[in-house]
Order: sequence, then C-alpha cells, then structure tokens
Amino acid sequence: MRSLSCSGTAVFGGILVVGLSITSFGVEKHKEDPSTTGAATPFHCQPVSDCNGAMFFIYVAMENGIGFWVRGVR
Repeated sequence: MRSLSCSGTAVFGGILVVGLSITSFGVEKHKEDPSTTGAATPFHCQPVSDCNGAMFFIYVAMENGIGFWVRGVR
C-alpha cells in the first residue's frame, strides 16, 4: 500500500511539474506609472513582520515542547 501511495504522489508531482512548465502565465501591465504614486514608507510593513516573526517563534517553541513531551511519554 505504501509503494502505491508513493507512486501516486510521484506521478501527481510529475504531472504537476510538466503542466506548470508548459503553462503560459500572462504578464499584467500597470494601469498607471508606479513611480508617480506615493510609495509606502519602509516602516509600513513593520507590524506585519513583527507579527509573522512572533508567530514563527511561538510555533517553533510549541513544536519543540510537544516533541519533547511526546518523546518523554514513550
């Protein structure tokens, strides 16, 4: 059963790679010149980056804690 599952995954991955390699993705042009509009300040995304970093470190801490707990149970 495992070899069938691995084979199915490999075939699906191969079809996905071939399909994406021959697919044409159109390029959309900007309606207006982006250099004339006001650019976002560099600190505009700072809160989002802080939240992403915090969520990543919380995720890693939880995964390590659960991993040590499961390893200790056995």
